[in-house]
This record gives sequence, C-alpha cells and structure tokens, in this order.
Amino acid sequence: MSPAARGLQESDTRVGGPGGTPHRLPAGGSAKALLQTLDRLRQTSPEPAARAAAALAVVLGGLDASPWSEVAWSFSRLTGGGYPVELTFSSADETFRWAAEVAGPEVAEAVRLDAALHHLEVLGEPTPPAWLAAAFRTVQGSAPLRFGAWLGGRHSSTGDRYKVYLEVPEAEQRAACELLEKHCGRQPPRFPGSSRLVMIGYTPSSRMFEWYLRTSRIQPWELAFLMRQSDLAAQGDELLDFVAGVSGLPLTRALAVQPLGVSVAAGKGKAPAAVTLFAPAGAFFGSDGTVRRRLLALASDAGRGLEGYRTVSEPVAERTGWNTRHGILSLVSARGEPPHFRIGLRPS
Repeated sequence: MSPAARGLQESDTRVGGPGGTPHRLPAGGSAKALLQTLDRLRQTSPEPAARAAAALAVVLGGLDASPWSEVAWSFSRLTGGGYPVELTFSSADETFRWAAEVAGPEVAEAVRLDAALHHLEVLGEPTPPAWLAAAFRTVQGSAPLRFGAWLGGRHSSTGDRYKVYLEVPEAEQRAACELLEKHCGRQPPRFPGSSRLVMIGYTPSSRMFEWYLRTSRIQPWELAFLMRQSDLAAQGDELLDFVAGVSGLPLTRALAVQPLGVSVAAGKGKAPAAVTLFAPAGAFFGSDGTVRRRLLALASDAGRGLEGYRTVSEPVAERTGWNTRHGILSLVSARGEPPHFRIGLRPS
C-alpha cells in the first residue's frame, strides 16, 4: 500500500469480517438522503441493500471525516448536483449498482486511485496485481486530472462485485491504449468520427476491463460499425431498434443527444462482452417525473418490475424541471442477451 493510501485514515477492518467492527454511514447531514434511499431499497432487496450500506460506509468514510465538511457532500463530478454517490438500476434484473467518490474533497485527484485500491482491501476484495496498478499510475502520469478515480459496487442476491473507474487524461491516450492492448489483445475501438478514451473500468474479481469513450455525435452506421469491431455484429440492428424504442425518438436524433458516450467491456483474450451507449436521461425525456413514468412503462411492457427503482424513485415522481436527480441512461447490448437499460439516480 502506498504512503498516500495509508494517510487516508481508513480502517483496515474488513466489512463483516470475523471480529470486525461494522462500518456505518453517518446519520445526519447530507448523508441522510443516502440512508433514506438505502432504507427504501431494503423494502425490495433487504440483504443486498444491507451489504451496499456496509460497503458505502467504508468508501465514504473519508467524506464524513473531511476537514472541508461544508462541501464534502456536494463537490463531486460524478453527479449533476455534486452528490458523491449515484445508484443505478437495471431493467434486466433486480441487481443494483452504485458509484462513489473514494475520499474527501481535500484529497488530491492523483491520490484517489490509491484510495480506491485501499478500499478494495478493506472490503476484502481482490486488488489489481502490482504491475497493473503501476500501469494505472502510468496512465494517469503527471497530467491534470478532473476526478482521478471512483469506486463502484454491484449487489444482488448472489453476492457483490466492485469496479475501479480510472480517469484517462487526454495527454495519456497512448499509454492507456497500450495498456488495453496488452491486457485485452485489442485497442479501444474508434469511430470514423471524433472520439476520445476518457475512462477505464476494471473489475478485479473477473479481471474484466471496460473502456469508455466520449464522442460528439454518432450516426446509426457508426454504431453498427462499432458493434462489428466488437464482434457483436449480429446484435447491431437489435441495439439500434432498442435505442429508438427506449428514447421514443428517431434514431438519428437519439444519437445526436449530448453529451454522448459509449463503452466496450472485454477480458484478456476474449471477445468483447458488451457495448453500452450512455446519455443523460433528462436529455431524452426531460424532468424526473417524466423520466420515471417513461422507464417504468418500458419495464412493464417488457414484463419487468424494476421494483428497486420504482421504490427508490418515489420521492421524485412528481418532480418537474430540467435540474434532474436522474443521471445517466445506459443502453446495453451484452453478448447473447436481449438489450436492456440502466438508469442512474442520486439519493434524494
């Protein structure tokens, strides 16, 4: 562990480990919104929600202890409102996800990767091998960073998984592409137009990588081209139809929404497992109330309950305006599976 990580004042007690003292989220202040959200989530997923609360208590411990307490729960670039946590729900199943800041706002962006890796240790999770952690640090180099790193969790009735999100600065595109080619046997796909690698996701338990690209605009044929590059050509038309169906917009207009991003997930020596298209839910649908009604209707039409999301999003059911609590809408095409969507929501 690096000296920077040791200086984060985090406990080394493993969550739920033998003889360990459970970590708990603070009960007051801005953390109250997160606690209330997790309490609502316990109505549909009691055990996964409890495990998520324990993990988030570890990851967010530095915020509660931050000397910059006046901004600790509002500084993040993760969500539109600066809240340091976002929950994500899937139309495919009742698994839910979160992404979170890994340290208080006083901690430099260059140190936040070490913080994320330290949290994995505390959670009793695998960490990247030493060579890969060193490669991650090389990717970030000495270039200016906007957020450094985040940590994500995934919780279901069968268990938990965690993912590190590593920022890729513009100056280190080459180093990041070389890393992905070394590990996955391929570089990130490129659109014929402009795109840039902005983030790498890594899941230690499965050794899966996900590379995230930002693009200014996508034509339908370009998305089909990306699916062919990712060995998912057979599902290309299905994804295009799904994008139009979910958005309720003509395909060219749906793919012109800004900001827009895509990701490709793959493991070493394996064909890509999924392609995902990202855009703000509000850019498609407008207000929180409209987003909620649209997504619940889509889930119902597909025979899905989306019960966790339905319960957690109740406080914004009648909310109007463009300053939404909903975040990113993800449209996912995974190998051998029908497409599905995921929706991000910050605690309210």
